Amino acid sequence: MKKRYLLIFPELLISLLAIYWFADNYFSSSYFNVIAFAIFLTALYQLIFNNKIIGTLLATIIACISLYMILAVISEYREFPNKNSKAITLLSVGLSFCITGMLASFLMFYKYFSNQLRSSSNSLS
Repeated sequence: MKKRYLLIFPELLISLLAIYWFADNYFSSSYFNVIAFAIFLTALYQLIFNNKIIGTLLATIIACISLYMILAVISEYREFPNKNSKAITLLSVGLSFCITGMLASFLMFYKYFSNQLRSSSNSLS
């Protein structure tokens, strides 16, 4: 039972991050974020069907977005003239979201590549 929840953990994490991203854009500026909505739908699709190709592609996209956002948060932090509590809050909250996305993408890579390696080694023997 616990293993089943661990196997869907990366997709759930990505879904939650995408929902937060979409809701933040929609409720703060009435902007319908198509990218966040598409990532949410793709993660939801993965929860239901577990497609290896789409899972690997989603993990790659999330890893790239997370890496870009880590660099953006660090760049924004460096623009503060004095490192006050707002700068530390920006850095800690921003990096926690980015690292969570990166962790979810690495877990998805591990999930789909370890299954692929097991299936290819079973077919060779």
